[in-house]
Amino acid sequence: MAFVSYGSTGGAHAVQPIRNSVHIAANVLWAHFKGGDVAAGLAEQVGQAKSLIDDLLWWTNALKSGRSK
Repeated sequence: MAFVSYGSTGGAHAVQPIRNSVHIAANVLWAHFKGGDVAAGLAEQVGQAKSLIDDLLWWTNALKSGRSK
């Protein structure tokens, strides 16, 4: 499960069920809407995305283990 929120810190914390998250900066979104290059901005977030996926996998395994008991 993942969430997308609108806004800065308040929006991010409102939907933050797990520790790690990926925050896409407004300038990256603006570049996307203007037809610019967003690859550099998104490349900076690869580490955050990997941490988020690790958290999701941890929760998946924890909940799976809890359901099997």
